[in-house]
Amino acid sequence: VASPSPATAVSTQVSNSRFIPPNTSTPVDVYFLLDRSGSMGGDNWTGACKALAAFVPRLHPDTRVWLALFESSVRDYESKLIRAADINFGVEGSAIYTIGVGGGTELVPALEHLRAKKQTHSGEHPAAVLVITDGQVGDEYGAVMAAKKIGCPVHILGVAMTANDGLDALAKETGGRAIFLAPGEDIAGAVERFAPVLRAPVVTGLTMPPGWTTADETPLRDLCEADDIVVAISAAKDARDLDIGGQTAAGTSWSFVPERQSMAKAGLIWARSRIRSLDISDR
Repeated sequence: VASPSPATAVSTQVSNSRFIPPNTSTPVDVYFLLDRSGSMGGDNWTGACKALAAFVPRLHPDTRVWLALFESSVRDYESKLIRAADINFGVEGSAIYTIGVGGGTELVPALEHLRAKKQTHSGEHPAAVLVITDGQVGDEYGAVMAAKKIGCPVHILGVAMTANDGLDALAKETGGRAIFLAPGEDIAGAVERFAPVLRAPVVTGLTMPPGWTTADETPLRDLCEADDIVVAISAAKDARDLDIGGQTAAGTSWSFVPERQSMAKAGLIWARSRIRSLDISDR
């Protein structure tokens, strides 16, 4: 969403079939960070375990997977990255389920733990993180800083909660996305929605013309196959029409011109994103 004035907007969805070269994505290392605090008990825990057990085998078979479970402390499921094709979490995730729940929701140390594991096991190999939690971010600034230091997109699946600004900001600041489920919503179906972004990007280095800027002053995030991007941006009075460029995984140039649409609340969307960014950066 672009807001050169409160009454206008630019909106587009970038689809694989129209804009992104197919079959250029490569397997990445996927780090799952699963909340096993006491509040995740009951249907949330059952659903999360089932979702992971059903989802991981559907990843590219050469995708390497790490699972860490956190509460007041962090527990690694294995001591090394495992190929998705070789993982067996048991029937409906029974091997995870039997670990059980308990303790508090200490996200910052869990993210710091995952950063160390990624540095040790993945190095510079493309990676992505998916956090599954029902917790609130107590230290919002600390969580964002810890997530950014991981050095890859951190995606959030919030279960049994309404939209959470802290977790949403954490995802956006790292180039990730966030999905929040109300109580009773399908966790397995939501995990499936992350499939497109748990791959290496196929378009990187997205750029805009001079005079255009994002509300939170962060670069546009890379795009994966079947991905979409929604971002609040604004234009200076002398900025030329918007076009977005980038580079494909094959090293070729890529660009598109978004369609312009009317959106009465575009200015409010931009302002909300801007205020949240200023709050996180303590400005």
